[in-house]
Amino acid sequence: MSETDQDRHRALDAATAAWATQAPDAAAAQIVLEPAFAVLASPGWHGVDGIHFKATFPDGSRRHVKAMHADAEHYVHLPTAFEAARRAAEAGIGPPVELADLGRATLVMADLADHRTGTLDKLRDPVICENALRQRQAFHKAARLGHEVSPFDEIRRFHAACRESGAPMPADIDWLVGNLMEAEKAIQATGIDLVPAHGDGNASNFLVGPDKSVLLVDWDRAADMDPFADLGSFMVEAAQQEPEARDLFVLAHGTMDEALFARTMLYGLADHLRWGLIGALLAKVSTRPSLEFLKYANWRFFHCRLNVRDPRFAERVRRV
Repeated sequence: MSETDQDRHRALDAATAAWATQAPDAAAAQIVLEPAFAVLASPGWHGVDGIHFKATFPDGSRRHVKAMHADAEHYVHLPTAFEAARRAAEAGIGPPVELADLGRATLVMADLADHRTGTLDKLRDPVICENALRQRQAFHKAARLGHEVSPFDEIRRFHAACRESGAPMPADIDWLVGNLMEAEKAIQATGIDLVPAHGDGNASNFLVGPDKSVLLVDWDRAADMDPFADLGSFMVEAAQQEPEARDLFVLAHGTMDEALFARTMLYGLADHLRWGLIGALLAKVSTRPSLEFLKYANWRFFHCRLNVRDPRFAERVRRV
């Protein structure tokens, strides 16, 4: 049985289990699965962590089923991801979750037909951008998830994993990692508070309702972290230039604080490097060669390199 067939079977089993809570005598054959969308690893990271299906139940209702892919184990802590999705659903921050099945590594969620996947152009809408930001901040007020993550720790972990596996990395990778470790020292010297956070600013990780309301999805990078790390991950996606980044920081923080802005920007660079290393690792170990993992990795490495070479990088390290 191919991996795709295995994913489909897991998704069908989970959908059947969810339906069985409403109709215990339901049969698996009565549920129809269709691909939800095409998986894309370049130029964006869309649907890569799992295989997504639209499930039509016997009563005609539909659900969205996400069966985590095997290679996601390299960078996703599944118990935390599923717990975060469940909590977000309860708080109205994410779509309703009907079943979080760790054994099958599958989520069954409401299918929100009137919502659309977030894109970069949607983040250019100030109302949508602010709503996405406020939902992220709302989750910060929840109870801790019990799983701490630092992007700098992950840089070290994925860098080591890439070396061990022989993954392709740029010639200047040690220089990039070394510079980000200097940023880590500066941030750690100021002290860090931890909050539960979404952790991934990718534009496809939110849904937009017809009234421009936002729900957060894909909680695979969720963890307890510095709230400015969460903001930095969002900022590198939502703000392409520094003036936009400054405006977004003020929107998030309420006022400009140069030290905290520098901290946030450094976290954004760490996010670029972390995702570059994840992409490079999957380019080596994933069984899905059709996905352009290395192209995505190089795009992230490029943005990290561009900003580390910028004279403002050293200034930000000093300023935090």
